[in-house]
Amino acid sequence: MSTDIRFETVHPATPFSAKKAQLLYRAGEALFKKALLNASRQVIDTLRDDPSLADLQSQLTNERDPLGNIERLLDETPEDIALHEDYAFFFFFNRLRRALYREGALYECIGILKEAISECGQHPESLYYLSLAHERSGDIQKALAASLRAQTLRGDDPKYRSLVLRLLLKNGDAAGAHEAAQKALSLDPRNADFHFRFSLSCERMGQLLEATEELRAAIALEGDNPHYHHRLGNLLLKQRNLKDGAKHLHTAAELAPHTYRITKDELRLRSLILGGRIAVIAGGFRCHTIQKLSSALKFNQPSMPFDWGFFPPHSIVSILNNPTINLSHADATLSSPCIKSEQYLDQNGEKGIRFQSSSYADLARLIKDRGQRDLNRYLDGSCAYYTLDATHQYVLAHYNWHEFANVAESGGVHSPEENIRRINDKINKRIRRMFDLCECAEHVFFITYEHQDYQYMMIDDTKYDLHNIADLSATLESTFQAQSRVVRFSDADSAGKLLSMVQPGSTRP
Repeated sequence: MSTDIRFETVHPATPFSAKKAQLLYRAGEALFKKALLNASRQVIDTLRDDPSLADLQSQLTNERDPLGNIERLLDETPEDIALHEDYAFFFFFNRLRRALYREGALYECIGILKEAISECGQHPESLYYLSLAHERSGDIQKALAASLRAQTLRGDDPKYRSLVLRLLLKNGDAAGAHEAAQKALSLDPRNADFHFRFSLSCERMGQLLEATEELRAAIALEGDNPHYHHRLGNLLLKQRNLKDGAKHLHTAAELAPHTYRITKDELRLRSLILGGRIAVIAGGFRCHTIQKLSSALKFNQPSMPFDWGFFPPHSIVSILNNPTINLSHADATLSSPCIKSEQYLDQNGEKGIRFQSSSYADLARLIKDRGQRDLNRYLDGSCAYYTLDATHQYVLAHYNWHEFANVAESGGVHSPEENIRRINDKINKRIRRMFDLCECAEHVFFITYEHQDYQYMMIDDTKYDLHNIADLSATLESTFQAQSRVVRFSDADSAGKLLSMVQPGSTRP
């Protein structure tokens, strides 16, 4: 970047030293992370190797407002040294600070980054943070475009290539990530992260042996990374290599016990799930089920159709018998937003939950601000509409975003019409995934959970029993060849309990 740009209109004329300029850059990096990723301590990273700045490092670490303190120090101690080459990039972080301190300022952050690029040229760091901001907003396509431009400008810096690899994978382009990782490794074969990303691309392309070797290479270079060991352990379990998989999972637990601790039963159950021998599906009635299952059994899997929403047994039976959804924004007979009433009492005094069909126009009049006390009647905890599928009689949550929704959740999409289109694509994909999983398994468990003593779920004037699972049990048995059953969460809230339901010897790893 040329150093003869005029800056008088954007910052006081006194130039910074290179060290102070780098410090301001780190402040900006920390501000981004403080506002969006809750990691503001990164502000002092560049000071660690400079003994002459030890007092400053201590001051920044101990101050309650290290970011504001940095700005004051920069104002108070300018140095008359030649203008740093990257000055044009650094100036905008003061404006970035003011934007990011305000709630919901992600789009403003993106606007400032774009302005900085427009005024100062395509500096790789500004493109890097533009990419991170777009990623955080959910716009992976724009994030990827910015990261590719940053990589083109500074291809020798591994952090740009790592970002591109991560975004290619996040964008579902395993082949592109595979090719990019191979090129990155040809330039830097001793970069552990490149081997890790290459492994992920191989796994997604079904190349499990290659994925395993690349993870081993990453561990050879960075053996104290618990995430690599954990990933390799799970990958080996998927290949039914229990001995080596257990070894790496235990290593991950030793390196990060609070994150990766695992018992013998949990290890065995995970090996059976990852190996496709057991299928565990959250079977309603609401979102608590998948959350409780993941916590109790310590396993994660791709999302299934009944994870997020309110699904009485009747609705799951309907989807198993007719495994397609077709919501419509234009046709209220197919889907509509709802108003939720918890702790609802019917005429007999029985307690349940009720959803009343509404319209987007009516809800627009009822929803006034984020702080209103009854907001949860109209929007779920992530500020999405309760959305009824009138065909299968269930209500979705965490899909159909209202404008109050955090941009990280919604990706900035608040149009019900667009959200409904995306819901159809997403849920139908998850239905197919569930059928593929259950049709290959030896044992299928649909786990139900209800913690509020509700007897029913009511949609308008129709009641659906939450405790009668006879039809669901019969439908599971007729749908899947495996041994299938519906299980209450209280009977499967540990790996040992679930394993006790498996016929001895039938799923020995």
